[in-house]
Amino acid sequence: MRKKFLNRIMKLIFAALLSAGIFAGSIPVNAAAIKDLSKASSYAREAIQWMTNNNVITGDEYGYFNPGKNISRAELVTIIVKALNIDMTNLPETPTYSDVPAKHWAFRYVEAASRAGIVSGIGNGKFGANDMSTREQVTVMLLNNLSLSGEAVLAGQGLDGLAKFIDAENMSDWAKGSIQFAVSNSIMSGTGSNTFSPAGKATKEQIAVILYNFMKNSEKIYQSAEQLRKPVIKFNGDILKLTQAPVLENGQVLVPAEAFVKMEANVSVDEARNSVVIKNAAGNKNIFLSTGNTTAYVNYTGSGNPFNDPEAAGNAITLAAAPRLSGNDVLVPGKAVAEAIGMSAEINTKTGLTVIKDTSAVNNPLLFNAMKNMLDFKGEYRTSMDMSLIDTILKEKLVGLTYSMEGANNGPNSTSNTKVTTADPEYGEESEEYQVIKIGQQLYSKNMDTGVWSQITEEEAIEQGIPYYDSEADKAETQKFLSSYGKLNITHAGKAVVYGEEVARYQIKAGKEILSDLIPSDLLGGAISIEDIYNKGFDIKMEIFVNDKGQLVKQVMKLTAGMEQDGFSMELNMTAISEFSKIGTEIEIVSPL
Repeated sequence: MRKKFLNRIMKLIFAALLSAGIFAGSIPVNAAAIKDLSKASSYAREAIQWMTNNNVITGDEYGYFNPGKNISRAELVTIIVKALNIDMTNLPETPTYSDVPAKHWAFRYVEAASRAGIVSGIGNGKFGANDMSTREQVTVMLLNNLSLSGEAVLAGQGLDGLAKFIDAENMSDWAKGSIQFAVSNSIMSGTGSNTFSPAGKATKEQIAVILYNFMKNSEKIYQSAEQLRKPVIKFNGDILKLTQAPVLENGQVLVPAEAFVKMEANVSVDEARNSVVIKNAAGNKNIFLSTGNTTAYVNYTGSGNPFNDPEAAGNAITLAAAPRLSGNDVLVPGKAVAEAIGMSAEINTKTGLTVIKDTSAVNNPLLFNAMKNMLDFKGEYRTSMDMSLIDTILKEKLVGLTYSMEGANNGPNSTSNTKVTTADPEYGEESEEYQVIKIGQQLYSKNMDTGVWSQITEEEAIEQGIPYYDSEADKAETQKFLSSYGKLNITHAGKAVVYGEEVARYQIKAGKEILSDLIPSDLLGGAISIEDIYNKGFDIKMEIFVNDKGQLVKQVMKLTAGMEQDGFSMELNMTAISEFSKIGTEIEIVSPL
């Protein structure tokens, strides 16, 4: 690795000498081989010239580079292998991919990149040599070259660097980590002031610039990768945050036993930390391990210790790596333990990423359990909503609504302070404020002009349009969400910081088929379907933030809907933000009378 790094540094020094005029006249430069350099975008010419001078790129048989032409996967891999000095010795004679036979012009480059873990096929034994490369695919290849997983980037950086792109939601989940790294290290930038175009076809001049940036900033990039590079455990979509880091040794990932607690398994470690017993949640599968011992016992049903039980010999297995002590935990071979208790596990020996799946458990269990805990929420809350209805033909705002509510909840008791502001071109802006205390089924409403409290019923509050926090209604809506959980498109988007606290961020996209489950019943208009009302599309995107205690601390929902009827065309936009604090605290709420 150090030799390759020094080779790249020497290339940079050589380029600097060339640009300074040193060796001019004594070093042959083949830039003239590119006849259409003048047709390249101004931002790309320096990169193309450098790549040409260093024999990374050449023109076609007529000397043309065609800078604006889309680049195929075979062409891209060839340039990457040349630019990054990937080892091309001792390549296999038998082709890995059916569409890149040994006689293919890119065979050696594809095989070298595949062996180095930079690229993989597209399925069915094919590489997709003639498929056009997308911008997000390029970022993944560069990250693979650094032996860095996208999950490690998410765990270390999060996705805050992508917030500036309005098309961030169009990025593939598998590419977000690599795009974050590329942007944060100035390897790539957007295609416009605030767009990235992840699925856009990469052009030859773009690739020249990307690789030039990579080479020019290689020292900083390698340092950044080194800081982020670590084994990561991903369980059912969740990137696990652990107090003790996993360790990659000889192709095996040793996982702290606490990781399996986060996978809802039962873990027992003796006081001396010599033996570990791990059982699945159902209790019908187990594995017994001993530190320093490559022998383990699976599915042992005896009452004693299998290491001292001759009858347990049939349950013995040999581990590829022995468990060992590390800090305050015991490291165990992750793949062997996962498979012993009925889970599947895959290890990327280059990056240390271990993906563990349990088909009997929900996806993203940290999020699911945090939502489940909200069924009995106690603490303080603050929520705000901004909604607008726009005439898309006249480009005018027809009506606007802002809403904020804050207070506390403790079981059937709650407080709420609410402000509602409506605005429209004809009547201007109007605001109303409300203050309500709920004790059981009894409501107390404050006259905001006189400051006098009075008792009202829930029916009267609804009739008079007085908003208040109703824990039972909130619980019912949360239960709807949980019932539809399996239909949601959920991405663990790494870490974020909310009010100084590091939390896990989840991004959720809701399709039409579950919108009726998520939208409060009173907004659907009885038997009228969402498709009938919003016949020009309906889209919900959510972000949910969960802390290390498994508590939901923030939720953001963005809704966009279009409708067209009787010559009118309108768009509804709504953003709702809810924040929760002092979660689990018994807050005293008393009657004001």
